[in-house]
Amino acid sequence: MEDILRRTRQRATDADSDQPDGATAPATGGDGSAGPGGGLEAAIAAVWRDNLGVDDIGVDDDFFELGGNSLVAVQLIASMRKAVGVRLPMRSLFERPTIAGLAALIEQLRAEAPAETPAADPAATTIPRLPRG
Repeated sequence: MEDILRRTRQRATDADSDQPDGATAPATGGDGSAGPGGGLEAAIAAVWRDNLGVDDIGVDDDFFELGGNSLVAVQLIASMRKAVGVRLPMRSLFERPTIAGLAALIEQLRAEAPAETPAADPAATTIPRLPRG
């Protein structure tokens, strides 16, 4: 678990060092943590901004310290499912209350997901109609 978080942070650090001269550093969050990188972290941050009403969010900012509560958590989990295409258990936000933590969890869940199975024959999945008696 720690390995995933370390790799996620390392990727963010590597991406920062790849910027050309004159490029601006990523924004920082409210507590001085790095702003979300591209891709998955940016998508999660957008959902957090929409649900929390906070503009300045860093990858290590705590959901609950930003004003989140259990009701907002329910809404946020549903919004994240639509945004990133992964069904997160409700407890995930309580166990990993940062963008970096959730990004690592989502990557882990995506890696563990079984390969998509081919669509079944629709005729085989329908329930036969019984005569009314």
